[in-house]
Amino acid sequence: MLKAERKWIDWMIRQKNILLFLIVTCLAILARVGGLSFVSADMNDYLLPWAEQFRANPGFSAMRSQIGDYNILYQTLIVLICRLPGSMVYLYKYISIFCDFLLAVICGELVRKVKGDTAFCPAFAVTYAIVLFVPTVILNSAVWGQCDAMYTCVCILALAALYRRRYVASFIALGIAFALKLQTIFILPVYLYVYICRRDFSLLHFFIGIFTLWVTGIPAYLEGRSLLTVFQIYLNQMNEYPQLVMNSPSIWTLFFPGYAYMRLCALITTVLILGLFLYHLLNHKQVIREDPESYLILAAWCTWTCFLFLPSMHERYSYLSDLLLVLLALLTAIALTIFMLEAQIPAPVPIPGVKLGLANIVTVFTVFFLGPGEGCLVLAARIFLGAVFAGNFSTILYSAAGGSLAILVTILLRRGLKKNQLWVAGCAGAAAHSVGQMAMAVCISGTPALLAYLPILIAISLITGLFTGLCAQFLLNRGKNFWKTILK
Repeated sequence: MLKAERKWIDWMIRQKNILLFLIVTCLAILARVGGLSFVSADMNDYLLPWAEQFRANPGFSAMRSQIGDYNILYQTLIVLICRLPGSMVYLYKYISIFCDFLLAVICGELVRKVKGDTAFCPAFAVTYAIVLFVPTVILNSAVWGQCDAMYTCVCILALAALYRRRYVASFIALGIAFALKLQTIFILPVYLYVYICRRDFSLLHFFIGIFTLWVTGIPAYLEGRSLLTVFQIYLNQMNEYPQLVMNSPSIWTLFFPGYAYMRLCALITTVLILGLFLYHLLNHKQVIREDPESYLILAAWCTWTCFLFLPSMHERYSYLSDLLLVLLALLTAIALTIFMLEAQIPAPVPIPGVKLGLANIVTVFTVFFLGPGEGCLVLAARIFLGAVFAGNFSTILYSAAGGSLAILVTILLRRGLKKNQLWVAGCAGAAAHSVGQMAMAVCISGTPALLAYLPILIAISLITGLFTGLCAQFLLNRGKNFWKTILK
């Protein structure tokens, strides 16, 4: 090897993180180029006509009356963009794509600070890459030209400030996020939970956010609009769509998507679910753990609950929760990988239905390390994706029956077991899994005689469950610091 080659390679190794950053940036730009010319229905029917009206009025004079249903801060941004030359299709998308990269930088920087690194690090580069290539992010900006990346940037900054107890900054960011999009309301329950559980900031802090939202309406006030304009816009927006379901995979799609009168019921249901969770926290005298994972999981749960149960949800309203769920995606990927590898390993004994159940290691670990809800999400994702990758959807019913009973037993044992007793949960969960699968087999086949086979399955599952339980115990106790570092 030539001396120049050696120096070149050494330089690339030293600058590998920066090079990764540059390569990812270039690839992310290329991934968005193909969607720039696409004109969506929303773009054609709403965004472009709004822009034409803004361009037809000099300065901020168009603010004298409401154009569209977005609030004043976003309208102010559109007015400024309209003064630039070029097609508004591209201008809308350029600003949204810029916010994609801003969002990726914010997420990467937060991960870097949590890890305690003082310089550009692999964690930043990896987080930056993941955010930029989330399909939701690409579609929202490059294809649809929507502004969800804008308010998500500010929401994440608000949650980060809340975690660091910088309450003034957090509520200012919350107000700005509200000024960009009403869906910021999805993270309000997080503030309520933190307020009640932590008890170190006042309800008066919420007025900081309200005042910030009001200030963003100054361009409209100067043009003669009411001082309550920013609030009236959202009140009108809430009644704009009478439909219960708006192209989103919400829970109401399964029951009565076309019944508008159920909107109030959907709203009450959402509030009830959020309230029951708060009751659970207070009843068990639980406080929010002082770690970044707790806040991310709490925020993800709140945003996803609102998206699933609130009425008139669009498909893109899951944008924020999609990003917050990246943490759980890591554990799901691990479980799925183990599941697929195990499928290639011969069973310990030549008996149908018997396997090691290595994927249950991740399930038990998740329940005890993160919580029951996170364990259920990881299990559900693993069962579904396992069936997809294995190409056998007939196994979903058996896996769901066994997995549901197993994780129920694991959750019940969680409160009573010590750190060195996780093997008990492994054994009990494995036995419960066998019972659930056998019950499903009897129901499908209509052959009660299969129950005679159950004692053999339980005996073998106790052995395999002991192994998976000990593995989960090792990961939780011996590797706790390692997992905290990975997840942070």
